[in-house]
Amino acid sequence: MSTRTFDEALAGVAADTVESLAMMFLLSPEEASLQGPATGSRAAAVAFTGPFGGSVIVETCGAVQSQLAANMLGLESDAVPTEQQEQDALKELVNVICGNLLPVLAGPTPVFHIDAPRLLTPQQALDARRDGLAAVAAVCTEAGEVNVVLLTDAPMPETVEA
Repeated sequence: MSTRTFDEALAGVAADTVESLAMMFLLSPEEASLQGPATGSRAAAVAFTGPFGGSVIVETCGAVQSQLAANMLGLESDAVPTEQQEQDALKELVNVICGNLLPVLAGPTPVFHIDAPRLLTPQQALDARRDGLAAVAAVCTEAGEVNVVLLTDAPMPETVEA
């Protein structure tokens, strides 16, 4: 069995989830570099406890938030999601990423409790990164960027079994 870093594990789970749940096409690093800087952001977090505890934060930049909600809800191409629909889609995305990530990090046997997701202000998301940062990943789509952060309350090994 091979090993990979926590950043690589998080990036893989985040990319798979954005592709399958949000039905969004991902860009290669070369394509993403041509997009230029993203503006505006929203964030949501979900905390978990179990063999180790922590939280996962998802931040969206650019128009990805609207596209995420529209795709997850199956809205018509000309429909514009409401603010509430966009918030709910973001909270569901962070919840699913966390649920998919924990078995990758801890294996299928350990049991975790995942709290209800909550919205964060951009400042709260930035402040949260100061404590227990374990991994970060960026997923680039045509609509914008999805950044995912894993925070833990315990030291984690440097690699995880792939």
